[in-house]
Amino acid sequence: MNDTGEPEDNFIKASDWTIEILSPDQKATRVIDNILHCLHHGCFLGWLVDPESRSILTFAAQQEPNICRGEVQVPTLPGINLQLTASQIFAWLKINKG
Repeated sequence: MNDTGEPEDNFIKASDWTIEILSPDQKATRVIDNILHCLHHGCFLGWLVDPESRSILTFAAQQEPNICRGEVQVPTLPGINLQLTASQIFAWLKINKG
């Protein structure tokens, strides 16, 4: 938050972790480009969440991308005590209709 209590929207330092959720009208390459930009500027971990394929493509500095689906555990930052699977994340993203 800034001095007036509003969320910050002008950052000069990369976040440690970036998460992008692919929308149906987005190009995956553009979103991957955003994640790679963050990694090149100090970010440690990136997730590309693809609801259509129910997969999470993960990016970590100096490592190959990895894909997680179903009960595969999705990597988090060191020191963060979370053990999440792709299935758990997609269950959170469901919209309740009814």
